[in-house]
Amino acid sequence: MAQLRLINLNRKQLRIAIHDHNRAFAQRSRWQREQLLGINELANYDLELTEEWERLSTPIGAEYDDEISSAEQKLAYGQETYGKLRDHALPQIRPGVNARYIPVGSLHMLADDLKVGWHPDWREVLSSERHNNQSG
Repeated sequence: MAQLRLINLNRKQLRIAIHDHNRAFAQRSRWQREQLLGINELANYDLELTEEWERLSTPIGAEYDDEISSAEQKLAYGQETYGKLRDHALPQIRPGVNARYIPVGSLHMLADDLKVGWHPDWREVLSSERHNNQSG
């Protein structure tokens, strides 16, 4: 949930995000434990979610990178990106499995693994934090 702290998510939204993450983790774990998934099904689903994240988090205008420089602008961009992903119709893991917490919670799991992010500097900030925590 370090990703969500970076964008200063409010407490209620943070609780919802944690709930989605935990429910998705539990559901995915159950599917694996009970062998209800095909080979690479979760990996392929995560790849599909990552591609959707890429589409929605990439700015449209070429000049956008130069416009986002202040901490406030980066925070606003991160909140906007998170909101778009949270509110967007995300891919389902399978037809008929349309519980909203699965794709949203799975995105949080990918964010925890530093595969997707909300804040424009998420890679640098969180990679640095991980490095400092491992060496300290």
